[in-house]
Amino acid sequence: PDRLEKLIEEFVIPNACKSNTDTFRGELSLDEVQTVYKTLKPQIMKIFRFYARVHEPIPGAPPQEPSMDGPAYMKFCKDSRLVTRKGDLRHDFPELSCRKVFNDTQMEEEEEGSIDAGGGADEMIYMEFLEALGAIACYKFPNPYIPLQVKLDDMLKLQCFPNQEKFALKKTKKKKKKKKRK
Repeated sequence: PDRLEKLIEEFVIPNACKSNTDTFRGELSLDEVQTVYKTLKPQIMKIFRFYARVHEPIPGAPPQEPSMDGPAYMKFCKDSRLVTRKGDLRHDFPELSCRKVFNDTQMEEEEEGSIDAGGGADEMIYMEFLEALGAIACYKFPNPYIPLQVKLDDMLKLQCFPNQEKFALKKTKKKKKKKKRK
């Protein structure tokens, strides 16, 4: 019993439910990962703007970035078919994990009531959305030997973008100009 107690008290409890945010954010900032974000920015930005809301300007305050609240983020994840349910062939991203990613990506605000750093505790700005996409990719492809940029690129191109063609990436029909005959 003494060894087990020592193991639990010295190793299990101090490390239980701890996330390594700094290491993960460091990995997100790698050039290879940033290249994926830059290359796919038009689609990612279109998706973000589709689900995010633009804030009313506050007189005398700097304009706020558009942000996505929890329900809008959840709708994005469901529309993109990222969220899974028991009984799905691959049950790798349940709703609870989806909510956890939303909460974990919230950047620390400077002070209570501040709107500078992120969109607030219940809002996700574009930079936090990018982080969430990286985190979701890690749930979808847990193999540690696959680089993050590959996981992210595959998740976006193979799952997110095709499913978003009915929503944010819906092709708009352009009116054809009739040629005038002389």
